[in-house]
Amino acid sequence: MPDDKEQKTQEWRKIGIALGAGWLVASSIVVSVLIGLGLDWLFHTRRLFLVIMFLVGVAAGMYSLIRELKKME
Repeated sequence: MPDDKEQKTQEWRKIGIALGAGWLVASSIVVSVLIGLGLDWLFHTRRLFLVIMFLVGVAAGMYSLIRELKKME
């Protein structure tokens, strides 16, 4: 019986890590896009900084995701 409880705990921990990783990537992209929109508004450009910051956000999200997954090993 204790092994069953420990196994369920491990399963929930994996689900939590997966959900956390998804939020990590999504939040880095959203924050970067908002910064890009703000810079576009400030400098009166047409979505230049939005595209640049979107790419930066994706790169930062992937970097953070890889770093978190390496911690799990």
